[in-house]
Amino acid sequence: MTHQSSATVTIFSPFTAVPKDFEGAELQPDFVKLDQELVRGAHGDRVRSVLLHAVAEAAHQLGISVVAEGVETADDANFCRDIGADLAQGYFFARPASPPPSLSDEAQRWLANL
Repeated sequence: MTHQSSATVTIFSPFTAVPKDFEGAELQPDFVKLDQELVRGAHGDRVRSVLLHAVAEAAHQLGISVVAEGVETADDANFCRDIGADLAQGYFFARPASPPPSLSDEAQRWLANL
């Protein structure tokens, strides 16, 4: 017997239009993915920091998990942890490959200090 599941993902980016279904609150995604252009270097940008923190907080209040993409440095990873991102992806952890690679040494050290 096979088990099938699905998840709805909405990508938050000020560079794209809001999905029509989302405008009417008819769509409640399982995940909100924070766009890499916003995440990368956000720790040093007050406007992006406040915006991403607000999006993460609102998502959590609605029971939606937050995924941060474009995490390339320990500063990016710390920022995502601090705003409450549930998951993060990016070159800081590992480069895409098949089969999946091990975590980078720097990411392993970062995780050990959580």
